[in-house]
Amino acid sequence: MDTIRKIKREDLEELLCLYHQLYEEEDAVVTEERKQAFETILHRDDQFLLVTERKGKIIATVHLTILPNLSHNGASAAYIENVIVDKDHRGQKIGEAIMTRAIEIAEEHRCYRVLLCTGTISHEDPPEIMERRHRFYEKVGLRRGIKNALVRYFNQ
Repeated sequence: MDTIRKIKREDLEELLCLYHQLYEEEDAVVTEERKQAFETILHRDDQFLLVTERKGKIIATVHLTILPNLSHNGASAAYIENVIVDKDHRGQKIGEAIMTRAIEIAEEHRCYRVLLCTGTISHEDPPEIMERRHRFYEKVGLRRGIKNALVRYFNQ
């Protein structure tokens, strides 16, 4: 049986191995910078770094951040980042379950919206993979074409 839960301190190394599947150019080494970021995430009430665990192994993750907001009568906004399902466990509705839980947490925190940015066809992945990803996000209730993201990367 799968368990969806918040991350624990002892999960960092295993989590980084899962992140390596999404960002192959990054190694899975625990650095001081990553430890500091992880500690910040662990101690903040607005951070929900969720994992799906099966038989003691982390097989999926989603990072949800709740952002306080002055518009929408003070209702917070939620942002989802780093949606990853282990390559050997895809196609089993694990991603759907953890995304649904993240969206439920956003609703429980009275967020007026959840925002997730994903790659575009012009990015590294071929169009059919991006289309499949977008259909997955639509299955959990997210909609395309409502907002556009503008991105600036630093040190790249």
